[in-house]
Amino acid sequence: MKQAIIEEKLGVYKTRDWEKYTFFKDWIIFDARKQKLQIVYGMQANDLRMLIGGAKPIDQLTDPAQRDARAHIMNAFSMMNADGSEPRSIDFHSFRGKFTPEFDPRRFALKDSIYAQRLDLLAFLLRNVLYRFSTCLPQVNYCEFSVGCGDLSRPWVFAVLTTFSNDKKFNKFHYLVNQSFPWLKTNGFEKSIDYRFLAGFNRRISPISNACSADKSLDFLNEAPSYAIHLMLREFYQSKKQRETIIFTEQVKQLKKLEKASTNTEDFYHWVVGLDLLGDELGYPYCPFVAYEFLRFVRDARQANSAFGTRIHSGENVPFARPELPGYRLFAAHMYILYRCLAFLKEELGSNIRVGHGIAFDKLLSIKNY
Repeated sequence: MKQAIIEEKLGVYKTRDWEKYTFFKDWIIFDARKQKLQIVYGMQANDLRMLIGGAKPIDQLTDPAQRDARAHIMNAFSMMNADGSEPRSIDFHSFRGKFTPEFDPRRFALKDSIYAQRLDLLAFLLRNVLYRFSTCLPQVNYCEFSVGCGDLSRPWVFAVLTTFSNDKKFNKFHYLVNQSFPWLKTNGFEKSIDYRFLAGFNRRISPISNACSADKSLDFLNEAPSYAIHLMLREFYQSKKQRETIIFTEQVKQLKKLEKASTNTEDFYHWVVGLDLLGDELGYPYCPFVAYEFLRFVRDARQANSAFGTRIHSGENVPFARPELPGYRLFAAHMYILYRCLAFLKEELGSNIRVGHGIAFDKLLSIKNY
């Protein structure tokens, strides 16, 4: 069924030889991210380029099927208008509240597939961003990129990400650029920019109640806010007593891999300067960084880099309701848990704690007489 929907959007049935030519097949690929051979089902890039009209700009395409296919592919990478043109304010309204799955995984699925097979394109993306930073006014001299902790735990991916170091000491991949990857050559613009990484962790957790599945997290928070708050207070207690986490076990598994990589990678804490909590916040105000395992990791990291910190994306995708409406209960519970997590981190770590965006905090603090 999914294949039929994709073929319709790409206009496969409108090609002359669609009955004779098989676009979708099983392929053996090398997953450069995981360093494994895999059998995958899909189509080749050459066929996809043909279906979307090659390299012609979308406004020069005369075939309606190719134009529609191009618009779908463009929307697979960025939130554009339905026809592939630049989004207007009314289009942004339609995106609101659709962080998942409209934004993630939809607009990351193709990117992840490309990067998994071509790590040099991941470096090319980094090169392009550094170039844009170097040419903007005022010029950006320092930036931090949020990278999944899984990639930072893989030495071969780590080497690619540090290709454009402005240090005199280069990694092995840097020396391969001139020989095998000429499209990654630079004119020295990246030397003016210091860039570092934050290890990203997904905020989604396993179901915290047997009566509530993972896709019902919002209902759970709305119907049982007191119990949700209790679970976080219990995590604070566990952390204070230096006991293992109860609800953040998946994040701790990832943390252990990152910790292992930190001991095996030279200058790890020179490049990785903090932790980042990301992902769709709706129904998930819980912060795994309050767990004892994370606090211990941060304290150990500060032995190598005293500025090592945390960034918590919070107060972003939270539905606001006026205090007199029933929905305010959900908003208040969500924001209360966030506040308590931030206060706990401030108490335990003291400094270098950042909040990403946090537009819902403005809504909460601007309510008069409440």
